Amino acid sequence: MNRPGERAHLRSWEGWHDMAKTQKLQRGRPGRRAIRLVREHAGDYPSEYAAITAVAGRLGMTAETLRKWIRQAEVDGGKAPGW
Repeated sequence: MNRPGERAHLRSWEGWHDMAKTQKLQRGRPGRRAIRLVREHAGDYPSEYAAITAVAGRLGMTAETLRKWIRQAEVDGGKAPGW
């Protein structure tokens, strides 16, 4: 049964997979650079999140995206437990 509005709701999720794939691909060279910048300049800020926010703003990305990349890099490098 096709309910009015239900298809529109599903359409909003159609690009989700492509968006997630793009985010993962962007963790390549630009992501490594952003992570490196946060690590290099973390001592210049009162907290790690302040460094993340500053670097993300300069690179034109959200702080949350960069924070997630850093956490995933820690898991990938064996410095933090993963799922």
